[in-house]
Amino acid sequence: KDSALSQMAKEKEVGVKNTNNSEMIINQLTTAKISDETYSKELGEESKNISLHAKGSVLFYSYGVDDIRRIITDFSSDFIPVGYHVPSENIEYMITDARIDDSEKIHLSLDVKEHAVMKVEQNQIVQELKGKDIDALSKILKDKYKIQAHTTEVQSPFFFLKSRLPFFTKNITLTVHSQ
Repeated sequence: KDSALSQMAKEKEVGVKNTNNSEMIINQLTTAKISDETYSKELGEESKNISLHAKGSVLFYSYGVDDIRRIITDFSSDFIPVGYHVPSENIEYMITDARIDDSEKIHLSLDVKEHAVMKVEQNQIVQELKGKDIDALSKILKDKYKIQAHTTEVQSPFFFLKSRLPFFTKNITLTVHSQ
């Protein structure tokens, strides 16, 4: 019987994983129940093997990953310093406790880790950096924008322009990543 309940729980996970990755199951609230069971032998009969034919049900609750991330962002917005924000990909969480109260409301306790990053206007940065020397570029990015690491690649047919950013913003591509 325990084996049948375990198998039902495994099949539940496979069924839900096939739907999509935007929904997650709250494992702490998952229950499996056998409703109709028939054994191949009666109680007291001797046998080397016995089989169980059973019907059952699995009750599970799920939530939308985007919805949880949005709730976390709304809750933590008061704690984020001015000029910073937390991108959705910088939110890690784990459900530490889940329960259903008497009025059938679900209560979740989460362990949340967020990594805030400075809000930057890419157009403003490009405007400020155009035509700058590579050494000056590093200083500006570090001092003004608190950028810890950057990679600069200048493509020019003239050797004397390889140490300087282009003078026109349309020739500059800026990509920002946070870690």
